[in-house]
Amino acid sequence: MVNKKLNSRKKLLKAVKIAVGSSMAIFMAKTFHLDYAISAGTITLLTVVTTKWETIRLSLYSQSTPLLTILLAGVLFFHISNEWVAYGIFVFILVMV
Repeated sequence: MVNKKLNSRKKLLKAVKIAVGSSMAIFMAKTFHLDYAISAGTITLLTVVTTKWETIRLSLYSQSTPLLTILLAGVLFFHISNEWVAYGIFVFILVMV
């Protein structure tokens, strides 16, 4: 029971770090008026993940659920006007699942 609680706490902390870091990269890129600011968030997402296998697992998981991902993104980006905040919440949910 304690081990399960520790694992879920670690997963939550990791999800928060990835979501905040990735969305802040987009915010900073937009602040500097860079083209393709979303790419900054994607690059951050791939570099924050700790190992190659985690990156592959995250990529495969995201590709295996495209309909859910598209629906989730559509709902979040439609209801949240600030793109980098919506992206941060989106990544947080994807990492937590």
